[in-house]
Amino acid sequence: MAEGNPEGLEALFALLPELYAPVDAEQFPQRLVRLIEKLIPCWNVGFNEVDFLRGQTTGVVSSANFDLDRWLPIFDAHVGDHPLIRHYQQHPEDTRVLRFCDVTTTAEFHRTGIYNEFFRPLGQPYQMGLTLRAGPCRVIGVGVSRGERDFSEAECRLLAALRPHVLRAYQNAKALTRQRKILETCRHALDESNAALIAVENGRVTLVTARAQRLLSKYFPGLRVRAGATLPDELRRPSAPSPTDAAARSGAVATPTVVLRGAEELRVRQLPGRLGGETLWCLEEKHPGSPQQLQSLGLTAREAEVSFWLLYGKSNPEIALIARMSVRTVEKHLERIYVKLGVENRVAATLHLLRLVGGTPDR
Repeated sequence: MAEGNPEGLEALFALLPELYAPVDAEQFPQRLVRLIEKLIPCWNVGFNEVDFLRGQTTGVVSSANFDLDRWLPIFDAHVGDHPLIRHYQQHPEDTRVLRFCDVTTTAEFHRTGIYNEFFRPLGQPYQMGLTLRAGPCRVIGVGVSRGERDFSEAECRLLAALRPHVLRAYQNAKALTRQRKILETCRHALDESNAALIAVENGRVTLVTARAQRLLSKYFPGLRVRAGATLPDELRRPSAPSPTDAAARSGAVATPTVVLRGAEELRVRQLPGRLGGETLWCLEEKHPGSPQQLQSLGLTAREAEVSFWLLYGKSNPEIALIARMSVRTVEKHLERIYVKLGVENRVAATLHLLRLVGGTPDR
């Protein structure tokens, strides 16, 4: 710890909430250099990733007066001379905060190209650094630079006290970026698969796929659902078991909410389980068409009529009553329908017909 520097520790503790605030990995370096600049008096703080295989350095700096386009190529050309980077590359197990004077002499440093071409022209010959990752091929770390005087032991201890927090916050940023990329990939896959799904948390939409958006626009003209929006009253409380119900815990399928628009219907049901505080809703459209439309599939008028009511989930006795024919006649029609559609049973016929007329089976 940074004993003997209570003011420095107070400043360190004060910046930790901002250091740990969620941020993408691409934005983390800029936040970090700005926070360290507040903590330790310096001219510049740089976050660098040195790739020795590619001979390339990337990073950000805190100083508005540091011209990266001018100085970074010079730094790259002499990075092998950098005392701290060379030390961490050769000793990746060393996680101490170090200064130039800890790893080389002033005379040796002044003979290097990086001093004469980079640090001396900048007027910043003093630096201390910390690493986040080091190895033969890559060093990722932070360098704190100034020109008027070298860094004290107390300042090194203060930066060392910050290092484990920097490492954890950096790992958090990396993990957050990975999770967001995975989520974007999943969203793209859902859209490509034509799935109609909505994620809802506390009554507000957190995700809506492209097909779900099209269905909602069709059944609720003018409605445009975005993240953070609320859904129409008809959809806000789809019939579903409570997360504490035994039915939900066992994975039981929820009873769907049905929205009718003429002869077509939109069914919305909550899928079992939760992802954090979110629930996932599945939208399914069912529009069996008409008997006349089914005749275009090569069915006779009576076969089309039987198929039409089959799509509505009617049983053989119910179809017989509606169509005013015997149950045996219905069975005969179904046998011929199966042959014409190239299927073997009632379920396969229903699914096949739904695909042909553009509907979605009620699963």
